[in-house]
Amino acid sequence: MIVIIITSSIVNVNAQSEEKKLIIQENIEHDGPLWYSVSCLKISCPGLALEIDNNGEIIYQENNHRLEWGGVLEKGATVSVFSDSDLTNEDIEIDSIIVTNQSLVENIDLVDSVPSPGNQIDFQKIITEDHCFLGNCDVELRGKNRGIEFIGILGNDSDKDSIQIYGEPGDAVVISNIIGSEHIKMEIWKRNNSVKELIINNILDEENYIKLINFHIENGTNGLVPAGTTGESPTLSHNEHEKVIEICIKESGGKVPVIAGTGANSTSEAIELTKSAKNNGADGSVRRGC
Repeated sequence: MIVIIITSSIVNVNAQSEEKKLIIQENIEHDGPLWYSVSCLKISCPGLALEIDNNGEIIYQENNHRLEWGGVLEKGATVSVFSDSDLTNEDIEIDSIIVTNQSLVENIDLVDSVPSPGNQIDFQKIITEDHCFLGNCDVELRGKNRGIEFIGILGNDSDKDSIQIYGEPGDAVVISNIIGSEHIKMEIWKRNNSVKELIINNILDEENYIKLINFHIENGTNGLVPAGTTGESPTLSHNEHEKVIEICIKESGGKVPVIAGTGANSTSEAIELTKSAKNNGADGSVRRGC
């Protein structure tokens, strides 16, 4: 199953793309939500711009490093990426959520929070079903898509949505991908008529992270490398990456050197992470090599 969450962040300005070079253009074939992100893979991409033509309504953004937009579009809209320089599609990274005829889309604002046990609330339900036992499929099922793609919409920074994933006892549900803005946070709860239990919270667990830092210091570790090259730094959002480094520097308090892991897939993001680590007092930085 893929969970896709779109945050709405509409910016309307006058179109200024007439004198720019077109890099990419996509046509929207279905009504519904769209999220689009453009990241520069170079130190800077002068005049990098995103223009969305929603059947005459023009939405335009420009930034030399990163662009992001989320909202609802009509069939026939176009999404275009421009620049002032001789950039190609190899110089940028595109991440997007675009509705297809296979998408399960949120059509009304969903319940904000998981209710207490026994409370009957009309949830958005995703019913999981797989006729392949432990991944063993017959010939007819093997080539079919056994996943579900759900697209949710968050109206603003404080909006929350709850989705009920329903299965039979003993089922294993795999959430294979979560796509959307780096600011999206997700919790997974177990709930029935008698129990409401938080299982996973992908908001940074500061309490246990601080305990881990102090454990290393108290047991003679010579130095700390938060978000290092062999950890899980590629799965962190930019804000989480900065926060992991900041907490380590603050908590270690100069007792051991802190070498911040500031590598990223984007050169501009790696530079921003390195500057942030320096400003927070890191003793050095390490980045992934090629």
